[in-house]
Amino acid sequence: MTRALAIAMIAGLALAPAALAGSFCGIFVSTTGSDDIGGGLSSDDAVRTINYAIERAIDVGAPCVFVQQGVYTEIVRLEGNVQVIGGFDADWETGSYLDPEHQARIVGAVEKGLGQFVTVLALDGDSGGLTNLVIEGPDAMGSSGDSALSSYAVYIDGASVTLTDVRVEAGGEGVATGRHSAPLCAGRPGVLHGNRTYLMEDDNGQIIETHSISAGLDYPGVGPEHAWLKDIGRATYVSVTDDEALRAFHRLTRTEGIIPALETSHAIAHVLDLAPRMRTDQSMIINLSGRGDKDLNTIARLEGIEL
Repeated sequence: MTRALAIAMIAGLALAPAALAGSFCGIFVSTTGSDDIGGGLSSDDAVRTINYAIERAIDVGAPCVFVQQGVYTEIVRLEGNVQVIGGFDADWETGSYLDPEHQARIVGAVEKGLGQFVTVLALDGDSGGLTNLVIEGPDAMGSSGDSALSSYAVYIDGASVTLTDVRVEAGGEGVATGRHSAPLCAGRPGVLHGNRTYLMEDDNGQIIETHSISAGLDYPGVGPEHAWLKDIGRATYVSVTDDEALRAFHRLTRTEGIIPALETSHAIAHVLDLAPRMRTDQSMIINLSGRGDKDLNTIARLEGIEL
């Protein structure tokens, strides 16, 4: 992702698919199944889509939907307190959801995105939950064409999930200075490259010069889906300065041994600010957009280091 990372507050505990499968015969979903009327009550008569399986579970009073390995191209909407559970291989045997042979992937777009994945252990709430599933976002275009909405693949109606401050823009030397790349925080609507979105432009509609320590964020516009999320209040946008991103880069590198890209470092900086205000029963998912090897020369130059 070029524009930022998504932060998800997650409540709940992971459930054991094997234990749930043994306690009740729920609705079964397989990539080889078919959404026939009355289907899904056995593994031999699995349905094809998770959404239809949830509808069937509500109709028959089943508490669970069991999802076989594979890629499911749909936006899943949880309801009826139904638990959606992955971790089943081709023979409906359970195992580690981290093993490829047991993975079920939900892809929120017609075309598969660019490999941005978030593994969700459990999202429990009155509307149901997800267990042992890998979620991939829709192929929304950020400033450099990367997949930018990975954590939005599954829209949860009424479940106990809060998405807050999910997009972090490049504040450069500070939004107040005008030397930044934060069109959603300080821009205005306009048209660029065929898209109507938020832009860095002057009173005459001309694009103004942008600045960011990260080349991937140094762009005067943003993908139109981000503009839509901002306008409907679905996402909140904040900015992080060059200095804050650089400190976050060093913090993650030194504490975890992970060298993040400077794009990602902007989101990490906001996480470091947000985490101390969270409860101990909350968690965050940070979707790292790329490796920081490409940025080492930039950082070395800024800090006067010869490589």
